[in-house]
Amino acid sequence: MKKKTNKEKKTNKEKKSKKEKEQRLLNRIIIIILTIVCTFSYCRKQKALEISGITTCRIIKKTRSGSPRTLGLFLCIEYFVSNKRYETEAFDNSYKVGDCFLIEYSVENPQICRVLWDRGKQNCDCME
Repeated sequence: MKKKTNKEKKTNKEKKSKKEKEQRLLNRIIIIILTIVCTFSYCRKQKALEISGITTCRIIKKTRSGSPRTLGLFLCIEYFVSNKRYETEAFDNSYKVGDCFLIEYSVENPQICRVLWDRGKQNCDCME
């Protein structure tokens, strides 16, 4: 078996160091891109909700995500705008199927919405 010379050891370390630097740079670029996309999406949602309406929504089912490490459940929520049914998902573990809440939706695009959890449970009679 051949022993590596000092020169070969240095070139291997340089290659590893170069690969690590490239990986760090790639990671930073991905983080920057994700930050920009998330910020843009948040701003778009806030702008859409400037002209909004409020209606009642109901939790229709709970589903687990694909990972067994998930601490909570996804709630499938339905709501109606102009007699058209919409669904959205929320992440929570403390509410039951059938509970009703208020939901704020965009008048321009009712699929953009935000559940108003802080207003508490609502009467579900209007959903019948």
